[in-house]
Amino acid sequence: MKHRRVNKLALPFLIFSTVTLARADRASSILGCTHNLKSIATGLEMWATDHNGHYPKELKELVPKYIEHVPPCPAAGTDTYSSSYREAGSEGFSMYCAGHHHKDFGLRRNEPGLDARHYLGPQSMLARLHKLEDRSNGQKPVQRCSQNLKNIATALEMWSTDHAGRYPKELADLKQGNYLRDIPRCLDRDPYSYQTGAHPDWFLLHCHGSNHKRDGSPANFPQYHSNKGLRRE
Repeated sequence: MKHRRVNKLALPFLIFSTVTLARADRASSILGCTHNLKSIATGLEMWATDHNGHYPKELKELVPKYIEHVPPCPAAGTDTYSSSYREAGSEGFSMYCAGHHHKDFGLRRNEPGLDARHYLGPQSMLARLHKLEDRSNGQKPVQRCSQNLKNIATALEMWSTDHAGRYPKELADLKQGNYLRDIPRCLDRDPYSYQTGAHPDWFLLHCHGSNHKRDGSPANFPQYHSNKGLRRE
């Protein structure tokens, strides 16, 4: 019986390739699972729009009008969402990936999950997930930072509508009023600077420091002003 000789010089490359493929598979699985949760949530919101703000009792009621089918979790190879789905009438819904299919990504059993406000959890997962999404979509950090500013600005305008045109003194007030569950940070690390004034009322948000110098933005940019909108430079 002949034995094939293993090229010792090729071994490091083979090991590197195997590890790289394993990491890519984990990334693909968690991105696919969170995408599934978001897609189902969109279908649930469409259902609620057509049913006086109420959600279905079961996910299969969404098929085929609102979603083509209940998708399988890529890691599990089967539908892990229907068994965990819970509705609360007009109050909302919750669901998660049932089982322990993403432990290689550092998640616990029954994670990730999504609630009626479309918040993914756990919070500890989001920084790594955002990096994977940016890499997958070819998105630069300054683009995600700009989107964060837009989201905060939207919440500030919602606050203003409910408070006679005034803006909150601190961004943390948005959490107390349920306008945002969490205040996003640049690179999931650095808090945004916030200023506000009156007569007329205005606010300014900006990314403090030089986090996006590599992307061509000067220090303390991007910025979002209530009157001027988003500026990257």
